Amino acid sequence: MYRRSSSILTIAAALAFTITVIGGPQRSAEAQKLRNPESPSAESIEEGRRLYARHCASCHGLGGKGDGGMALSGGTPSDLTDDEWDCGETDGEIFTAIRDGVSSDMLAYRDKLSDKQIWHLVNFLRSIGPKPAGKDR
Repeated sequence: MYRRSSSILTIAAALAFTITVIGGPQRSAEAQKLRNPESPSAESIEEGRRLYARHCASCHGLGGKGDGGMALSGGTPSDLTDDEWDCGETDGEIFTAIRDGVSSDMLAYRDKLSDKQIWHLVNFLRSIGPKPAGKDR
């Protein structure tokens, strides 16, 4: 009995590790190549702010600190104002994370928002979060 329980625990630990490491946020070379077609104008940022308030603030919080409290699976939403973004730092990676989702907490928005709206969100997030280094926008 002990040997069987030990084997089950070992398998469960290996599965949890695999899901965490392999199933975690993936950075895509294709996403890194995407360029934001929307200039970060005041109008674009304001449209992004409006979309953020409607679609994102309940989980990520009004200020983007990850304190909205409505994550679907009980996870902790990302702080969108800090300097480290697990799903990528380029505009293309941010766009892809919003469009395609990243987990059971952060679902895909491709059916709710147009590409143009997602790019406006990217511009808004840049206004409250880390700025891209160099020319990776």
